[in-house]
Amino acid sequence: MFAPTSRLLAALPVSVAEFRESLASIWLPRVRVRSPRLGEYRSDCSDMALSSLLSFILYLRRYHTYSPFPLKRLAISGGVDSMALATLCADLSDEINLEDDVDVFTAFIVDHQLRRGSSEEALEVQENLYKLGIASEILQIRWPKDTDTKSLTNLETLARRFRFRLLGQACRDHGIESLLLAHHSDDQAETVLMRLMEGHRGMGLRGMRPAGDIPECYGIHGVHQSHAEWLATDEPRPQPKEQRAVDIEYWGVQVLRPLLPFSKSRLTATCEALGTQWVEDETNKDPTLTVRNAIRHTFNNHRLPAAISKPALLQLTQRITDKIRQREDEVNTLLEELDGVLDLRSGELAIRFPRNFYPPSNTGGPRAYSQAAEHSDDMTFFQPNVKQFDIEEGKVVAAMLIRRLANLVSPRETVDLSSLETAGRHLFPRLYILNPFEDITDRVPASFTAAGVIFERVQTPDDYFPYYTWMLSRQPYHRDEQPTIAIPPSSPDTSMLADSSNDSTNFTPNPQSFTLFDGRWWLRIHNPSSTTSLAVRPFRQTDLKPFRASLTGAMRERFEALRIDAAKSKARFTLPVITAPTADGGDEVVAMPTFGVKINEGKSAAEWEELRWEVRYKKLDAGVVVRDAWDEYPAAEESREREEEEVRRREAEGGVDEDVPFVTDEHGEGDERRVR
Repeated sequence: MFAPTSRLLAALPVSVAEFRESLASIWLPRVRVRSPRLGEYRSDCSDMALSSLLSFILYLRRYHTYSPFPLKRLAISGGVDSMALATLCADLSDEINLEDDVDVFTAFIVDHQLRRGSSEEALEVQENLYKLGIASEILQIRWPKDTDTKSLTNLETLARRFRFRLLGQACRDHGIESLLLAHHSDDQAETVLMRLMEGHRGMGLRGMRPAGDIPECYGIHGVHQSHAEWLATDEPRPQPKEQRAVDIEYWGVQVLRPLLPFSKSRLTATCEALGTQWVEDETNKDPTLTVRNAIRHTFNNHRLPAAISKPALLQLTQRITDKIRQREDEVNTLLEELDGVLDLRSGELAIRFPRNFYPPSNTGGPRAYSQAAEHSDDMTFFQPNVKQFDIEEGKVVAAMLIRRLANLVSPRETVDLSSLETAGRHLFPRLYILNPFEDITDRVPASFTAAGVIFERVQTPDDYFPYYTWMLSRQPYHRDEQPTIAIPPSSPDTSMLADSSNDSTNFTPNPQSFTLFDGRWWLRIHNPSSTTSLAVRPFRQTDLKPFRASLTGAMRERFEALRIDAAKSKARFTLPVITAPTADGGDEVVAMPTFGVKINEGKSAAEWEELRWEVRYKKLDAGVVVRDAWDEYPAAEESREREEEEVRRREAEGGVDEDVPFVTDEHGEGDERRVR
């Protein structure tokens, strides 16, 4: 006997087992057991497969007691999508059966303050969550005064930005590392169609990712690709002998979308089956209000061509996602073949490319042609009747590799692949010149810029050294491009307790947060003066002589050594310095925080003796060797003494070349360790 058609078409509720598997597949636990040394990111559960109920429960049972904060927060609007998420989280929490006083899942409710009655609606949503056993907090967006939101043409964009910034800061303040969102497969299809309409192609149609950094929060410390102080362990702060002049940021708030595999109809069925109440936002049904509303109205009320139907759009984004994953695997393979060193003090990256370097390919690519040419006088092998190497695909992979490298030193938030075509031509000339007999040496320039980065060729392959060595650093500032940070005078509320040590980075942190300088370094500075403001700006050519004159002894020696070893001629004038105002209306450099150097000679030295700072380099995409800059490790101390002796010897022989090419010493200023 056949079931009625309506029953066959009825959507099934999402089961807790389905939800658990979806969440476990995208949630990468990030338990920081102890403060790692440079290049060591440790998680005792890194090898735990969270694809089963048993491992998921074991993980929560083992680690939830390490933090006094809830493990997850939900972003709840009160609609059927987010209430389905809350329902499934509540059921999963019951299934895990943890102690009653531990909230695995809690919620944020965002009140956008865009329509009358929104505050009352938020309270209603809070009551509905309470019935599910989920505690919640209401966050209200505070629009600027005299803002007529009804007249804003970019209201949707602004609301999204304010919403995520509010959520991100709330996560930071509450010690939340992951935020669960209720986006589903219908939202994904709408997003892909919107991007098609905007002209996106290829990788631009990837759609929403199941997991990633929280959006719209760039530059907010403790939220975007940076950790807040609540993640620190109870271990004592390392003493100067163990400390680093420049640390590396890590973590940041991530968003998870565990409902992407499920349709809206299934989420509605989930709420209906379990008796969960939700509220309806009538503005979401107005097709004239936003582009997304118009697309949603079209999907729900019209039969679209098969090519742009929801199933077709979801298949499209899945194919693109799979292709991107394949390309990323190829990039990772290429990175393993490279030898690179990133200096955290100067933001310089030295990369060594083999002479013939191509994206991997199962057909051999131009590399196979080059090898064949060496053993054949017959040029017909250039048109074999076999599958050809996909040159265009190779160019895309090359651009993705260059982006991974450029992101390490670029001041930009994002780097567009389309801006790297010129870089691809210079770094991978064989992808653009198919004749393997042609000499490409003359086609490789001495330097070029791309994505806010200057690429400088410091070594060319020869018969004995078959490598190109490139130095990547921040592009020199334009005349009207001078980032600055104002450091106000100290007050009882913002003062830091200075440590008895003479080390300029050793102090007890206060609640004052870090500030991102030029997209590369996070700086937190204690101004010891209660009357004088300080500033952070880039180092200038005119600063060199007076700053050097204000240094003596070990500080002078450190500065001279680092100036030669860590910062080449162009990179040194992109480094941050702390300045104080002078009587003539100008300013003077009192410290270079990334070098760990401050003035100790002259009339201003005593005034700024208690100046303290903390520096962290931006979160890194692993895959390169990082040089630890702290020069007071015992092993590094000996290395520094040897380097200083070499400098004195060269000075005696005729002077020091300030623009020494990259030094390949594997010990340098400290350790070199590969970041995993």
